[in-house]
Amino acid sequence: MLISTQVFAFLLTAVLLTATPGPDNLMVLSVGMSRGKRAGMAFGLGCALGCLSHTALAVVGVSALVAASPVAFLPLKNHGWRVFGLLGYFAGSVGLWLDRLAGCVFIGLGIRIMVAY
Repeated sequence: MLISTQVFAFLLTAVLLTATPGPDNLMVLSVGMSRGKRAGMAFGLGCALGCLSHTALAVVGVSALVAASPVAFLPLKNHGWRVFGLLGYFAGSVGLWLDRLAGCVFIGLGIRIMVAY
């Protein structure tokens, strides 16, 4: 059973790790400088939503469940390649049209795709 100090310490650590400069922050800066304020804000929002969703799933215990249970891990293992194939298809075939439309493509639950010209 989690106590409030453990939850608070976990959330504080997650916020600090999210706020530290890293590849996400550098990518937000480069998108903002190359494509403008709106695209930079959209990319930053996508990164933040991805981190938030991963943190929420970890708090609920999904990662511990998947790590401890082979039955829970099996669908991830068997169908994960399909998700990446679909993302590759969208990045390759639909990407240029979406890039002209919005600048960035964000797909939920922390999967972030930047479509280049």
